[in-house]
Amino acid sequence: MSAVVYSRDGKWLASAHGKLQTEKNQGKILLLDPATGKKIRELAGHPVGTNDVAFHPDGKHLFSCGRDQQIKIWNLEDGKLVREFGKFADRGVWIGAISISPDGRLLAAADRAGQVLIYSLTT
Repeated sequence: MSAVVYSRDGKWLASAHGKLQTEKNQGKILLLDPATGKKIRELAGHPVGTNDVAFHPDGKHLFSCGRDQQIKIWNLEDGKLVREFGKFADRGVWIGAISISPDGRLLAAADRAGQVLIYSLTT
């Protein structure tokens, strides 16, 4: 497991799974019930490892990043991929961490080379 985070309303707990030979959930994202620990939903995640996850303040979306150099947006209710993007693919560097601003308008993404990119989530 590479990351774990609570949703702001406490309804969800998301765990990101990296790339380990012994990891049965390699690359996947699990959405859990925090009260029981039971799996509610499993997201495909990133094929070569999911590094980090962040809930959007709207409570409807989860963002993830991984070694595939992409940021993905997931719909929490149905588990479907809404969108994927990233400027890291042309650099050959994978994304290690993401964070969403409290107002939900910006997303910061840090790569393993130490660069941070800021994305507008309103355009």
